[in-house]
Amino acid sequence: MVNENFKKWALGFSGCDGGDIGSAQSPSVWLCGLEWGGGFKPEELADEFKDDVSEPSVGYKSHERNLAYQYNIKAIKLLCALNGASDHIKFNETVKPFTQDAKGYFKLNLYPLAFKNTNHSLWSEGFAEATGLKNKGEYIRWIEQNRFPKLRAWAKEYKPRLIICVGISYKNEFIAAFGGEGVQVNEAIAGDKKFYYFKNEDNTIVAITYFLGNRYGLNSDVAIKATGEKIAKILAQNNKIKGT
Repeated sequence: MVNENFKKWALGFSGCDGGDIGSAQSPSVWLCGLEWGGGFKPEELADEFKDDVSEPSVGYKSHERNLAYQYNIKAIKLLCALNGASDHIKFNETVKPFTQDAKGYFKLNLYPLAFKNTNHSLWSEGFAEATGLKNKGEYIRWIEQNRFPKLRAWAKEYKPRLIICVGISYKNEFIAAFGGEGVQVNEAIAGDKKFYYFKNEDNTIVAITYFLGNRYGLNSDVAIKATGEKIAKILAQNNKIKGT
């Protein structure tokens, strides 16, 4: 049986770094990954599940956190290109994405638990006892059945103008989370990298790119810049259609 504390936590804004989630009047750009890295210790989960995650996190206290990790650095470079800027350091200092002082950017993950990597072998007996789910496959299925509808509800409520999803091998999961059945998925080429995109029923553009890092992902400034610029063109075209 699924632990009730875990259930409440997993269906809230857990696994989110936060920022400005936006609104229909002031829509944000969301950046969605798979799960936090680093990893939770099983003995800490009981306390973790007691956290109040009923409201979106307001984000980092300082914009310096955006340059503390390779994933975040690449995320800032992608947003920089999306906005037509050339200096990601200056962009981070002035715009301050994902922080308490910024407007327009929100950072979240599909899956709320943190692991060092996506290998299912990291699911120990401690995780099973804390969650009530016997293995990571069962955990993933539970999240997809129960948390994904929450993600769709958040997108419907807050109406981001763009959701950038990173992890192209999880294309179907991102579609399920933010699009649902019946969306028309398109493929785009940016430099030597492809990505997918679609518009959901709430007129949000959802772009699914390669992961921000690793040897197969968006691992060069050229690839990041090309992808950001291509997404910006798609977003501008959608805004133009909305305005007609």
